[in-house]
Amino acid sequence: MISKLKELQVIYENKGCTVSRVLFKYINSTLKKINPMVSYKIYNHKIKMPYAHNLPNILSSYDTYSYNLKRVFGLCYDKFNDLSMVDIGANIGDTALLLNNKQCEILCIEGDEGYYNLLVENTKDFNVTCLNYLVSDSENRGLTIESKLGSGSVIRNDLETDKTISLDDILSNLEKKFLKSKFLKIDTDGFDFVVLRSAFNYLNDTKPVIFLEFDPYFLLKQKENPRELFIFLKKLNYTDMLIYDNFGYMVMSLSLNDERQIDDLILYFTGRGNEFYSDICFFNEEDKDVFDFIYNQEIEFYRDYYKQQLK
Repeated sequence: MISKLKELQVIYENKGCTVSRVLFKYINSTLKKINPMVSYKIYNHKIKMPYAHNLPNILSSYDTYSYNLKRVFGLCYDKFNDLSMVDIGANIGDTALLLNNKQCEILCIEGDEGYYNLLVENTKDFNVTCLNYLVSDSENRGLTIESKLGSGSVIRNDLETDKTISLDDILSNLEKKFLKSKFLKIDTDGFDFVVLRSAFNYLNDTKPVIFLEFDPYFLLKQKENPRELFIFLKKLNYTDMLIYDNFGYMVMSLSLNDERQIDDLILYFTGRGNEFYSDICFFNEEDKDVFDFIYNQEIEFYRDYYKQQLK
């Protein structure tokens, strides 16, 4: 019954049904506060999630959301032998479901214990390894996750936790088979640069394609300089990037040598209060041919997509 109400909530909140929204408002707000578990079908898979999780609403409103990740990953799968993936901020397992590739091994790391339990259950039929850790570049234990509407933000406090670990330590000591994973996805609401710094050896040695959420709003809340993220990756010989908005539309491609355009990009996505941000896919200089191939494929995809939109 509650799962059916979740389906109605997605319809009423996104389809502009004014009368229905008024009738549904009270029960919906009550259920969001209680936040029970529901079953919901996404990417052709029925999974469990909290009632207040916002992913179904987003997918209902934007048919392009996250499919840029699916396309880029699929093109990398065509280019790299035995491609595997590391997913930091794996949430309830939606990325593994989106990719829907049981032949590709995925290491899913999620710091929120509630989401982690759902991650394990939702991906049990896939080739997925799940770990419950907060990935950090510091031995500082004063970190925890604050979850809201299906997204978890890392905050600092004075509490002790034994779940903080660097990605280098995870790959060197716990999951060595992922040391050569050529695809790294990070979605940690402003903690993304911290994760990158914690993976210096992995990035330097394996040089994976990096697909990360870039949100200056959250970076600045973590007292990070957004510009430093690009400088860090440039020093590791990352040279090219594809930039998308948070709805899945391609914005542009840039070189990490394009300092003025990078500053423009940071300014453009700053000050939006997390309402508008970007996803950026970075490529190392040794994978220049992979970048060129994916860029050309993406240009063709969007040309066809916009032609269809104009019909």
